[in-house]
Amino acid sequence: MGRLKVSFRHRGSVISILAKDPEEMARLLESVPEIFRKIDDALERAKTREEEEVDYSSLIRIDENGGPILRVMEGSTTDKEAIMLLLYPAGDEGLRSGDINMRLGLSGVVAAGYASRLTEMRREGIITRKPTGEHVLTEKGKMMARELVKRLKEAVQE
Repeated sequence: MGRLKVSFRHRGSVISILAKDPEEMARLLESVPEIFRKIDDALERAKTREEEEVDYSSLIRIDENGGPILRVMEGSTTDKEAIMLLLYPAGDEGLRSGDINMRLGLSGVVAAGYASRLTEMRREGIITRKPTGEHVLTEKGKMMARELVKRLKEAVQE
């Protein structure tokens, strides 16, 4: 006899349950709510840990329009790092491609290939583009941006 498989989508993940027979499947399906609870708890703990905000005010200032401007000296960051630093304070609102270019220019960063960097960052899973066109940091990107802010702040203090 073949194997039985049931798949669920939960919070962006696919969970599959395999069983040898219908009785085993019924027994396993009874544990699904507990599995979902454990997944939710683990994700919440991870989110809480990752959401520890870092103070970026010494590296990034917010202008009168609410947009980020880098205070970091040119050459101390790569183009990708500069883009991450711009997107970090933007949060879930993100920035459109043209806004990123403008903000890089206002920050004194000459990044002629910024569009290529955005494509690379999307491919690497650092940023994603919303259906409305804004670029936002992924969880991986937020973690990298927090580490970058900490590293740059330490370098400035030295």
